[in-house]
Amino acid sequence: MRSLWKRAALVAGVLVVAVAPWSEAQTMDGAAQEASVKARAEAVTTVRDMLLKRSVRKVDPKIAEADARRIVSKLSEEQVGAVLDGQDLVSIFAADKARMSAAVTAPSDASVTNVSAKALGDPESELLFVPVEPCRIIDTRVAGGPVAANTNRDFRVTGTTGFEAQGGNAGGCGIPIGSVDPLAPAVVINFIAVGPSGPGNLRAWEFGQPIPRASVINYANVTGLNIANGVIVPVAGVSTAASDMHIRADAAGTHVVADVTGYFTRFPTEEFQGGLQTKLVTTANSVLVDLGDGGCKELTTCTVTTTAPGQVMIEAWAQVVAGHTSGTEDRFVMQLETAASVSCPEDDSVNASDYEIPAALGTNADVDFTLSHARVFAQAAGQTRTYRLSGRMVNGANVQDQVENSRVLCTFIPD
Repeated sequence: MRSLWKRAALVAGVLVVAVAPWSEAQTMDGAAQEASVKARAEAVTTVRDMLLKRSVRKVDPKIAEADARRIVSKLSEEQVGAVLDGQDLVSIFAADKARMSAAVTAPSDASVTNVSAKALGDPESELLFVPVEPCRIIDTRVAGGPVAANTNRDFRVTGTTGFEAQGGNAGGCGIPIGSVDPLAPAVVINFIAVGPSGPGNLRAWEFGQPIPRASVINYANVTGLNIANGVIVPVAGVSTAASDMHIRADAAGTHVVADVTGYFTRFPTEEFQGGLQTKLVTTANSVLVDLGDGGCKELTTCTVTTTAPGQVMIEAWAQVVAGHTSGTEDRFVMQLETAASVSCPEDDSVNASDYEIPAALGTNADVDFTLSHARVFAQAAGQTRTYRLSGRMVNGANVQDQVENSRVLCTFIPD
């Protein structure tokens, strides 16, 4: 595999980000300037060694030193001292960002105590609860009739349509609906079994998923008593699904009344990160991207909108399968572009990563490999830009060459 140094200097999970330009030299005397120049020269060596050590690939030391000089030129005198004291670049930048944030947001009232929240977990799996006013989404006494014994019925929970047909509040209950990914993947629902025909139970679960063995409520025909239970139920939550939730009455039929009291949604991390935004886009190709014609193909994209100037860090991966013929060399190249029509223009530049299947390898119709790449782009305030992962078979293209899936992780860091 050919190793190509990323101009963005993203190595082993350590992203080097330029900070405020160095201007202290303008006010230094001669002795101080001489000391500063010496310190910065030592810092360049330190940063170069850090980049070489942390790179997961072999890197040309000259290129690493050039990147180190660029990085150190952006450091303050205090940050240069921190580098020489052995501090990590990421921790230096994080401390500087936190200091600037505290200076801007510190309250003027001395009686107010600043507190730090615990570190956030995974924003894709750890959800935030949003309460709503208790609101009716289902009442089979009003519409539809009781759920018959040992049968399933489908119901809408999210969005604004379809609720009158199931006896619910016209216009829904404020539970948001997503287009591709659910905005409310789980909802708190209070179920009531009204007037059951005998002993039985209800099961409720996400639309389109296998039926669970556990019930949400057990009931019996007891005069003057209606059994209720509040539970958290996963729902489909997207407009492309015909419904959100299945309900099944086991053993005996019953009327069902259901009220929502809240929902769970993705934690809005961008509101707590001082403008830092991260977006992950994964494309699992049901129809594989065909590389057989040797043309440039767009693999996946992410779009970033910025409210302040900053830098967008792109990490990308592609899983490729290639058909190899003994005696020929196959080479796949991928890179990141911003043009609306990708062109794969720089196969041998630092803006590209490639994988080579040597000619000496025996014939194999299924050579599977994953290639990674990364770049950093400057982005102005108020700008929306789409970043595109592109790829092509430069050598040895044939009908068996395909991209199985791809992924881009886009992170915006404001200046």
